[in-house]
Formats: sequence, structure tokens, C-alpha cells
Amino acid sequence: MQQSTGKAPYLKGLTKLSQDVVRMIAAFGDDHQALLIYDLMTKSGALSCAKHHTVRDGKMHSNKLTFDSKKLGNAKPRN
Repeated sequence: MQQSTGKAPYLKGLTKLSQDVVRMIAAFGDDHQALLIYDLMTKSGALSCAKHHTVRDGKMHSNKLTFDSKKLGNAKPRN
């Protein structure tokens, strides 16, 4: 729901998004990857999401968000 380049803009967007996380379901990880499962509150209600991060050489390499797109419809984060 956002696109950013660089550490500062990414962290700013992540901080903003975290205000809409209503329930952290699970978090797993190690030095190379992390998987977060959480409910995100949208204007259309709660949306369950899974986010997978991978790290290489101490930097974010990939960030993949998965959710039920049918349930999402036209939902946007609350702001």
C-alpha cells in the first residue's frame, strides 16, 4: 500500500502502517528472514496479512506482503 526507496522513507511508512495493526498474531525469524502475521484495520474492517522480510549483508533484500485480495476490495489503511 506504499512504495518507498531508502531506509528513512521505508521506516516512516512502516511506522505509519503499524498504527493500523490491531492484532499481532505471530512473529518468527532469524538473522536472515522474518515472518509477521497480523490483522490490519482498514476502512472495510480487519484484513489478515502475512509479511515476509529477507535480509542480506545487513540490509533489507525483499519484503513480500500477502493477503486475501478478494476480502481487500477497495480497503485502504485508516488515516
